[in-house]
Amino acid sequence: MDSFDRFPAPAEIDLRFTIDADAAIGTLEAALQVVRRGGIVLCKLRAGLGSHGLEVWLRLAADEDALQLCQSRLANLIGISAIEEMPGRFAPPPEIPAAALAALA
Repeated sequence: MDSFDRFPAPAEIDLRFTIDADAAIGTLEAALQVVRRGGIVLCKLRAGLGSHGLEVWLRLAADEDALQLCQSRLANLIGISAIEEMPGRFAPPPEIPAAALAALA
């Protein structure tokens, strides 16, 4: 019996959410603290400028209960909106229209 047989393979989840532009870095730090404190593996992180703030994509791995709890805790953070579970693999960030970039400047 391999040692790998004793531990179930972790589930993976891809999440996407928007962080308000007013406090993007502080809110992103708080979100990463939620992930770390939950004992969840951060497999991938992407962030990009979106039309409503900072668009964040996370791939997380852990048991399903921990992932559900993490998703609930992220939803309760101030400054995070529209958490979506992405069904497919990591999608590249969408192209940002020049008009949206000009409005943020």
